[in-house]
Amino acid sequence: GAAIDLVLGDARISLRREIPAGDDPYDVIILDAFSGDAIPTHLLTAEAFEIYDRRLRRDASGENVGVIAIHTSNKYLDLEPVVRAAADQQDFRCLKVTVARRPDRAHAISDWMLVTRSAQFLQRPAVKRACADNEAEQIVNALSPLRAELTPGTPLEIALIGGRVNIAFSNEPNQEHIDLYATSEQEAAQTDLGDLARQMNQQAREKVVAYYRANEPANPAPPAPRDIASSIGGDHRQAMPRSPAPKYDAIILAPADSRALTKILDRGLLEMYERQFRRTNGLLLIRVDAQAAELLPRIRTLAKALQLQIAECKSPAGTNPAEFAATCVYLCRDGRVLKNIGRDVLWTDQYSNLFEILKSSDK
Repeated sequence: GAAIDLVLGDARISLRREIPAGDDPYDVIILDAFSGDAIPTHLLTAEAFEIYDRRLRRDASGENVGVIAIHTSNKYLDLEPVVRAAADQQDFRCLKVTVARRPDRAHAISDWMLVTRSAQFLQRPAVKRACADNEAEQIVNALSPLRAELTPGTPLEIALIGGRVNIAFSNEPNQEHIDLYATSEQEAAQTDLGDLARQMNQQAREKVVAYYRANEPANPAPPAPRDIASSIGGDHRQAMPRSPAPKYDAIILAPADSRALTKILDRGLLEMYERQFRRTNGLLLIRVDAQAAELLPRIRTLAKALQLQIAECKSPAGTNPAEFAATCVYLCRDGRVLKNIGRDVLWTDQYSNLFEILKSSDK
C-alpha cells in the first residue's frame, strides 16, 4: 500500500514551510475540501497556486511536470470559474474531468479540475482525447445541461439540418430523438436523408448492444432501442413550421456545404428556430466550414441583435492542430448552457480512469 505521512495544520501554510526545507516535490497535489457551503477560499487564491507551483516536481530541463487535481463538486457554488481564474494568473492549463453516474453522461457524481503546465501530461493519450475538440464531444458537452433538466426517460429532442456532424449517441437506449431535415430543396434532392437515418439508427443499436455486453454480461437481452432518427425531408424552412407545437431542445444547422448558408442565414431564420424550441434555453448550433468563414461575422451580428449568448469552438482538420475544418457556433439565451463549450472536458465512467490519467508516466 501507499506510505502515508499525516501533516496537521493549514495545508497552504504547511506546503509553504516545505519549500525552504527542501522536501521532495510532488507529482500530484489533490485538493478535496470544497464540497460544503463554507469552503476554504484561501486554498484557491493566486498565492496558494504559487505555492502549489513551487511544490510540484520539475524535470531535468526545469519544466513543471506536476498536476494539481481539484475536486470542485458543490451543490451551492460554481467553483470552476474560480479555479480557472486562479490558474490563469499563474499560466496553468485547466482540464475538467467529469466522472459520470450514467453512461449517457447526463448526471455527474464528481467534477474535477486538473491544473498543469506540463506539456508531457497534455500529450498522454487520454488527455489528448479530451483535448482533441472533436465535434461529437463538443456536442455532448453542449447538450448535457439540457438533458439534465429533462424528466428521466424523456428523450432529448434534436433537429439536425443537413446532417454534416457526428453526434455521440448515448449508451442507454431511447435517450435522444433526432429529426433529419434538408437545408434547402436543392440539398433535399441531392441527399438521401432516409439512408442517413437508417445508418444512425443502426449505429445507435450497435452502441447499446456493445455497452451491455461489456458492462452487463449477465443480461442476455439488453433493452432494444427504438429508432432514434427520423427523416423529415424537404426544405426545413417550410417543414419545421408545420409542427403543431414547439418540440426541440436543440437545433443543429450543419449543411454539407456551408456556403449554402449565405442564401438563407438571416434574422428571420434564427427567429423561426427560436419558435421551434420547447424551452427558453434551447440551443442552436451552426457549423461553418473553413471555406465559408466569412459567415462568422454575420452570425455574431445576428446573435447580438437577438440578444443571444454565443460561444465558438474550432474543429481541427485531421491531426494538424493548426488547421481547422470548421467553426461550430453555439447560440443560446442561457449562458450557463454554453459554459463547457470550447473547454477541455473529459468524461469518464470510473474513478479509476481519473487516477490512471494522474499516474505519472513522465519519469
